[in-house]
Amino acid sequence: MQASGFFHIHSGWSYDSELGLEQIRESCLANGAKFAVLAEHSRDFPWGRLDEYLAAVKAISDYDFLFLSGLEYEFSGIHLLAFGCERYLPHEDINECIAACRDGGGGVVWAHPRKRDFRSLKSWASRLDGIEVWSARYGCRYLPDPGLCRRLKELRKTFPDLRGYGALDAHGIRDFRGPRLSLNIDVLCGESLLAELKKGKFKIEHKGISIPSSGQPGWARGLLHLFYGGYRFLDWIVP
Repeated sequence: MQASGFFHIHSGWSYDSELGLEQIRESCLANGAKFAVLAEHSRDFPWGRLDEYLAAVKAISDYDFLFLSGLEYEFSGIHLLAFGCERYLPHEDINECIAACRDGGGGVVWAHPRKRDFRSLKSWASRLDGIEVWSARYGCRYLPDPGLCRRLKELRKTFPDLRGYGALDAHGIRDFRGPRLSLNIDVLCGESLLAELKKGKFKIEHKGISIPSSGQPGWARGLLHLFYGGYRFLDWIVP
């Protein structure tokens, strides 16, 4: 079946979000989404309640809508979104974090990357599942970032398994406007959804714009550069 969902959503388990899991579910369903990938801040996360968090995420998932748990780790300004892990732990070292998340069966995506941090990427890029090339919060709701698409294209020459992801980085009800991940899946369950997302078997879509997980738009890149700046300005003046 065809299913779409939103990637990178903060619930009330994050210090800067007041969204309840039920609110997220209702907002996603109202927008035609069938799944959501969470991204709670590891900073200030109540680690003593981790089992409670994982149980709450599982309890609110069913055949109609599915959550994947996730934590957003920060390392000197570099943010990694680990999702679908069997177990999450606090980490101080980026390489240890990636290794532990991969060992736990989860996916790891570089969230809203900064261009200046690409210099340090090569030491751990081979173990990433991808990078966010389209961020509604840090880029533009309407179009992917042409610079990040270009960098992903270059990285894929060395790391062909890297994928491009589209993310909301939602913290409130008004944030459910932006790119979603669309895919075909036989059964909507956590194991199948996680596998499809890690393999990059999805498209990033919003408002008639669609790009594959390779991050390369099928239309002229020049047009993307031309319109991206204008749409970012529109994003800024229209809350």
